[in-house]
Amino acid sequence: MNRYTSLIMLLCLCTWPAYGHQSPGAAKTIGCGSGNVKFDVALKHTNGTLNADSNAVVYVIQDVPNLITDRFAPSTSKIGLDGKWVGANKRRSHFGFVVTPGEHHLCISGQWSAMQEPPSTVLDSFAAQPGHSYYFRVRLLGSFPGPHTFVLDLQPVDADEGEFLLNTSMTSEPHPR
Repeated sequence: MNRYTSLIMLLCLCTWPAYGHQSPGAAKTIGCGSGNVKFDVALKHTNGTLNADSNAVVYVIQDVPNLITDRFAPSTSKIGLDGKWVGANKRRSHFGFVVTPGEHHLCISGQWSAMQEPPSTVLDSFAAQPGHSYYFRVRLLGSFPGPHTFVLDLQPVDADEGEFLLNTSMTSEPHPR
């Protein structure tokens, strides 16, 4: 191998890890809101459903056992839609909102203490249809009680599982700080 080939290979190896990382502003364009918004979340025992009419309903259900969040892990996650923060969940709770038909970009980001920075962020997109409901399950994955490394997991779930998760969680009432 000549000297120039070795140099090119070295440059490729050194810059390759940077291609998988997004700049902090990139997430906002995908679905998240601005990074400085924080939420306080109250939890209620009501489980009313939202009426979509000619729109669609989205439910984001945070499926994290309270024992884990109380003892070992962060528990508040912010919900972004199309570049704006629309709500948040805490512990085992759900937040629902109405969307217009069409393509939407969903973002879930941990609102965690400085000890657990940077917060995990997960993204998904969906095409909303009039009169339909969409359910997304958020889980917290990590090591308990070892090093505080937590990441969020976001998965769409079908209506049966979505309704079950709604009925076994509290309703979150987020309020921006």
